[in-house]
Amino acid sequence: MPSDPTKSKKRSRPATTSAEMEVKATKKPSSPSPAEETEILDSVPVENVAKRPKVQAPPKALKRKNLEKFELKSEQTGVVYLSSLPTATNAQRLRNWMEKIGPTKRIYLAEKNDLATKIKRAKKHTVVNGEKVKKRRNPCTFVEGWVEFIDKKDAKLAARTLNNKQVGGSKKDPWYENLWVIKYLPKFKWNDLTDQMRSERQAYEQHLRAEELQAAREEEDYGNRVEQARAKQSHKDAGKGKATFRKHKQRGAEFELRNTFGGTAGSAKAADPTAESVLDQIFM
Repeated sequence: MPSDPTKSKKRSRPATTSAEMEVKATKKPSSPSPAEETEILDSVPVENVAKRPKVQAPPKALKRKNLEKFELKSEQTGVVYLSSLPTATNAQRLRNWMEKIGPTKRIYLAEKNDLATKIKRAKKHTVVNGEKVKKRRNPCTFVEGWVEFIDKKDAKLAARTLNNKQVGGSKKDPWYENLWVIKYLPKFKWNDLTDQMRSERQAYEQHLRAEELQAAREEEDYGNRVEQARAKQSHKDAGKGKATFRKHKQRGAEFELRNTFGGTAGSAKAADPTAESVLDQIFM
């Protein structure tokens, strides 16, 4: 079949006028598609691409179910208190001992916080045979501790079976002859311990702040007293100098007057030899 001449011919586009060209120029370029954006980013070198800062996601709030589970687990835990600890005990060694009875969760040991221990730790060197030797770091001396068991039954069992019992172990161990002093704390949770520690820390900080203020007041009062004493002493010294000067001046004036009076009387006799000679000539 002969082809249709109308289909074979290409449609001619209408000529664009100058006004249409101006309108096209003023139009904003369309935003590239996502595929074009990836191509553009791939073509840019890595060194020229600024890294975006990592933004940490806000902590997710616990849902009601999770919160109830957490509270239920915390209610099932039990805490024991050790008023004295075996010699050379640390948290890991105590955990190993306690986990023989049941799984533990958290352990807190309180250090010895007296002045002698602080001074001993502050000394970095010691003297051996007259030579200064850098001493090793002293291990912390713990005096009391708290252990949280996952199950309160294990906590009760630990307090019941270990209290007033020998620690044992090898005879070479330093804690071999020590006794456990352990007590179960009923209705006591780990949050109570943290609250108690926080309140004690706040009270200690307030006490330190009050002592610093008292020391500052005493220092200021002492400085004021010293200044007052110096001012009084300088005033006394100045008054003494004026009084002595006046006294000497008065004595000098009296001395001059005495000298003048005595001098005139004495000089009248000795200083007028001509008068005596004239009188002698008259009465001869």
